[in-house]
Amino acid sequence: MFALSKRETVDEAVAKLVEFADYPKILRWYQFPTALVAFLAHEDATDCGAIYVYDRKRCVWLWIDFNDQNFGGYSRSEFDVLINQCHFFRLAESPSSS
Repeated sequence: MFALSKRETVDEAVAKLVEFADYPKILRWYQFPTALVAFLAHEDATDCGAIYVYDRKRCVWLWIDFNDQNFGGYSRSEFDVLINQCHFFRLAESPSSS
């Protein structure tokens, strides 16, 4: 999606994502040694959340699409089901090798 400088901290990377996405609310946040998973949605549309993975090695944000024809985004409960059904965190823990 977009790359950042290797000198930027994770907090700075998240701040840039939030700015890029027009200041949504962070609904879920999971950190791993090589990645960060963020689930964001705007307050007026919390059922339309988007999922992003920050690859700490490559310093790049990736937007995640499950190829499920759900073009309007996900609610919190849909996000929770998706990450559990497809073992998403196993993939997110190592985004550079996925």
